[in-house]
Amino acid sequence: MGARTVWKIKTSEEHAIHLYSHWQGEHKTRLTQVALQSARPRWEDDAYCARIIISSLIGKDWGEETGWGIMAGHPDAEFFEEEYDPVTIDVGKKLVFVDGDAYTFEELVAFDHSEMMKCIVGDCQDQIPKDVWVEESGFCVEHSHAYYNQELDHVTLERIEN
Repeated sequence: MGARTVWKIKTSEEHAIHLYSHWQGEHKTRLTQVALQSARPRWEDDAYCARIIISSLIGKDWGEETGWGIMAGHPDAEFFEEEYDPVTIDVGKKLVFVDGDAYTFEELVAFDHSEMMKCIVGDCQDQIPKDVWVEESGFCVEHSHAYYNQELDHVTLERIEN
């Protein structure tokens, strides 16, 4: 179960950071667009660009025990089991490969981010692309998982205490 995918962030022809996500496969393209937009001020600084992309993708989940994994190795290495094709981000060449198609950073971030929607759960401030919001019934990814894992009350949308 899950929606496993990997982002391969190439830092050279021989090196890449492999970022695994257990749940984000269905949203990999939109998340990549948002991450690249976040990193735009540092597109010319490969190390900072890679770090900002990773930070953006993982978001609030840095302190979580599950959901994300990270390895360093050759760009062609396969460290993780996946359900979705990986996204390859070449920070040196400013290219992204998604589902067999190549895009420049500029081309991929051309998505109109003005159609962002707020998660429907009380105090959550997460903003998500409208198509993902519709697909996830108004939930951000964190609350979508909680809802479908029956960790949220289905009426009040508050966390269920065990």
